[in-house]
Amino acid sequence: MGLQDLNIISQTSIRKFRTILENSNDVVYMYQLKPERKYLYINSAIEREIGYAREEFYKDPQLPFKIVHPDDFQVQIRKITGTSGYNKPFQARFVHKNGYYIWCEDRVIPFYDENGELEKIEGFSRDITEVKALEKKLEELSYYDSLTKLFNRNYYEKIEEKLNTAEDRPIGIIVCDLDNLKIVNDSLGHTCGDQLLIVLGNLLKNLLGGETIVRYGRDEFVILIKNTKENDVKAIYHQIRKEIENYNKHYPHLPIELSMGWSFSQLQSAS
Repeated sequence: MGLQDLNIISQTSIRKFRTILENSNDVVYMYQLKPERKYLYINSAIEREIGYAREEFYKDPQLPFKIVHPDDFQVQIRKITGTSGYNKPFQARFVHKNGYYIWCEDRVIPFYDENGELEKIEGFSRDITEVKALEKKLEELSYYDSLTKLFNRNYYEKIEEKLNTAEDRPIGIIVCDLDNLKIVNDSLGHTCGDQLLIVLGNLLKNLLGGETIVRYGRDEFVILIKNTKENDVKAIYHQIRKEIENYNKHYPHLPIELSMGWSFSQLQSAS
């Protein structure tokens, strides 16, 4: 086989490889960092993914940094500096040419020069917007009690951690125990017990719709009141008491027997 035959085979292989890249559903790119930033290659899938033609990326290598979500800008920086490594994919939001944001996940391969400096990167990017939407929905579902539709203990612990570490604000807490739940379950059945929990949950939501109401345990409820005053917490406590009394007058066959307590915490910086 002569050099000419090898050249023909090589050119045929290159054409086949380029055809594979062009027909890929994922965005495939090669981005040079030194001596200047520019795209060496990007396939046509970029237009399907983000609305911009690949010619726009060739013309403006800074385009990804201009359309990335402000909160994800540092993700782009880490991608071209290698400060976080390349063993995990990079996830960031980009604004589509039509004006809405999409989530993209990039798997990046780094290339270094003889001095060990990052010279270029090759990447495979795909739209994961639907995956992110599903993750968000599942996360939200994990924060709600399926029976009462109130927040659950998972959500309470998340908020508690945030309040303990990231926020400094006055907060009131009201704790409620449904004392007669076990009696209702044992005497009337769990269906009636569930109905009693739902009734109490709805009563609290209707009375305190703007506050964080949590079904913390089987018969325990917690109400978090942010940015409040001690007298306001006390007033809400008495409001709940009054509302329970009114309910029990109208529905004595399935009363709500509630033990309650409240607490108030001032700003840490003020204490």
